[in-house]
Amino acid sequence: MPRTICISVCMFGLFICSSCRKDRFNFYTGKYTFETFTIKAGTHRSTQKVSLLQRKQLKFIAYFDSSAIYTLSDSVEQYDINKLFGFSDCGTLHEQNSARFGWRYLNNRIEIFAYVYCNGVRHTQYLTCVSPFEQVIYQIIAENNFYIFNVKDAYAELPRACNDEHNIKYHLFPYFGGTLEAPHDINIYIKEIN
Repeated sequence: MPRTICISVCMFGLFICSSCRKDRFNFYTGKYTFETFTIKAGTHRSTQKVSLLQRKQLKFIAYFDSSAIYTLSDSVEQYDINKLFGFSDCGTLHEQNSARFGWRYLNNRIEIFAYVYCNGVRHTQYLTCVSPFEQVIYQIIAENNFYIFNVKDAYAELPRACNDEHNIKYHLFPYFGGTLEAPHDINIYIKEIN
């Protein structure tokens, strides 16, 4: 199957399944609750669902618990950046064009990165660090030819391959690695906000 047809079929499937997304609304408190994404030991992927992002920005609150503290058997692999949350872009698959926040546990802290693929080339930039259980607001805005990342007092602009805000985007959920799989179960808590 030619690549463009495959991408079209995948995007159509994402569009159909986007209605399956259910925000977790607590009728007792009148607030949205955090959704827990678990990356199981020995795997890369977290709990997955399929949903489209139909805006030019993604804004969310997230926090890690103590399961984000890990030590890998290969000290070089400790430098790999895991993925927190973001979206594909430019109507392509995420390995070609995407924007998301990355994270890793290094030097006794959880480091946060801007993490982008632009025409298949990866770009990263260190932003800040967070502590376990610290609830932080994250934001990615897709502007003409660049992404704006905001978290805490940190700001970054990284390249973007397109400038159409109405192209198809799908959410990218927590992922461990790099090369190695999660050494134990890792829980990440996310609440998307407008």
